[in-house]
Amino acid sequence: MEDQILQPETPVSPPPLSPDPPMTQPKHIGFRLARIFVYLVLFVAGIGIGVLMSRDDTRALLHSYLPSVLSSPSPTPTQVTRRIPDSYPTPTPDETVSWILFTAADGTYSFKYPIGWLLQAMDSDTVFLTNAKKTVGIIISGKQYPYGSSGDLNSTNNGTNIDVMIVGQKISAKEMIFSNSAYVDFAVNNPREIHVLFGTGYPVAPVGDSNKSLSDYQSSRELILKILSTFKFITPQATQKNYSNAFYGISLQYPGDFTLDTQNSTGAGDIPSTLFAMEKNNTFSGRHLTTRYVFLLQNIPNLTTTNACYRTSAGNIPLSKNKTINGKLIYFSDPITGAAAGTHNTTVEYRVFHKNTCFGIETTFFESSDWNDPTDMDLASSDKAKAYSLFDQIINSLSFAGGTP
Repeated sequence: MEDQILQPETPVSPPPLSPDPPMTQPKHIGFRLARIFVYLVLFVAGIGIGVLMSRDDTRALLHSYLPSVLSSPSPTPTQVTRRIPDSYPTPTPDETVSWILFTAADGTYSFKYPIGWLLQAMDSDTVFLTNAKKTVGIIISGKQYPYGSSGDLNSTNNGTNIDVMIVGQKISAKEMIFSNSAYVDFAVNNPREIHVLFGTGYPVAPVGDSNKSLSDYQSSRELILKILSTFKFITPQATQKNYSNAFYGISLQYPGDFTLDTQNSTGAGDIPSTLFAMEKNNTFSGRHLTTRYVFLLQNIPNLTTTNACYRTSAGNIPLSKNKTINGKLIYFSDPITGAAAGTHNTTVEYRVFHKNTCFGIETTFFESSDWNDPTDMDLASSDKAKAYSLFDQIINSLSFAGGTP
């Protein structure tokens, strides 16, 4: 076999690329307009179909022909589930609605008691309430009523505190239980002193089976506390009276149970003229405590500017606190206190500048006692709050209008 000699291949050049044919314009320009017209027709048709689909009859007709298209359910709106209870709690009826209302002869207090219980006036200041069997009862009196344990001093309980709701406050009272009797004794002091005794034995159950009385008391304790919860003091509505001074254009209202001391007196020189002064005195049954409310309205001479007027009478201290009453700016002081020989007093001063005239108002509360009874302090404090509540009512009724100056 002969050897073949391979000759190198001659490289072949790629065929020359032919130039791109020149771009030619479409033969008819209406082709584009035709496409636009088709799109527009389809768009209008789509709107028409949408309108028809919104009609119930059209939807029903199409539903029969195109179930696969229209059978998909519409989205269900979100629903809020509200639980309604099977039953509502029945309100507890107020059993005291049908009870008998008792009002004291002097009109200072009242309470209610169940039908079937017996009420008796023991004297002008004491009432006695018992159950039908007269084995337990309640005594309400303006004085501490004598009580006893029916001669039985062998206590089976040295005293347990029980809570008594009366006149809107909770009082912790000592309940004494003996072998055949029991009693609870306490007092309320505002706005007047009232003593309450309830239980068995003398004088609650002067007759009857004393052992039965104790049993009745234990079974009636909650009812007795319910009776006492209806007890309330009655605040007499004092008739309002009017004061006015046409010359200065001042008027105010005040409680009719105040005593008028001075009206429209004339001062001289630097002495203030007292336009209006009144007071109210209070005593408390069985106590040394007395209180006194004093209200004073004056024209203070020679104070012809607000800077000179708005100062305390003692110490000439500028007043900074103020309030507007019936359109008039009124400055007032902090409480000023004093004391002497068992008497304490608290004064608040007010200043009003009207028609180039300075007017001063003083409200003072006095309390006097030997202060041997610690509860006098609590009673005085409560009465002081009542006094300044009345003073505020009087101040708030002040009116300044017109006047000659």
